[in-house]
Amino acid sequence: MPQFITTATVAAGPTQLSSTVKNFRTATMIACKSINGPTAGPNASKVRIGLSGTAANQPIEFNPGDERVFYAAPGQMLDLSQYYLVVTTDGDGLVVIYQ
Repeated sequence: MPQFITTATVAAGPTQLSSTVKNFRTATMIACKSINGPTAGPNASKVRIGLSGTAANQPIEFNPGDERVFYAAPGQMLDLSQYYLVVTTDGDGLVVIYQ
């Protein structure tokens, strides 16, 4: 399965998870700043994601090390480039594994 890591800075504001179209049926997101997992690179603080480029509109919150799975509706695909990440500590991020 393809995977990537996205980190951000506070000054940058909302950062797209991907600058290119990455369609998925299932995406697992882990709140850490290293592709080697939370024990190798845990986030220092909470991160948030959402479908808006406005900083106050990322309603899905991850504590350091949290893992969540997102599913597209049957027969549909979602696009990771439509999601934005906001951090409160520079360098925090998400590992994304998708198919």
